[in-house]
Amino acid sequence: MNPPFHFLVHLIAGWVNRHQQAVIEYLTEERQILIEQLGGKPKAFNNSQRIRLAQKAKKLGRRALFGISPIVTPDTLLRWYRNLVAAKWTFKSERKKGRPIMDHF
Repeated sequence: MNPPFHFLVHLIAGWVNRHQQAVIEYLTEERQILIEQLGGKPKAFNNSQRIRLAQKAKKLGRRALFGISPIVTPDTLLRWYRNLVAAKWTFKSERKKGRPIMDHF
């Protein structure tokens, strides 16, 4: 690839990064204002809301969550993930123990 193309790619990538950061900062501030309007403590979440938050939190990871100061602690979000989202994929075996019966000879 030629150098002008690299420059153009880096220019566009930098703009996209700045734009995403501005959106994140806006949403963080909006969230903070909403918390202040609610009197500092949000209402309890239902399981559907917990699952949605937990899925997004898992993608971010604990370190990033501390950086954005979520409404609930990062440990709580990741615990919700383990308990609500990951529990969906636990397969309880209904197979009987022992050797399976052979129907044909």
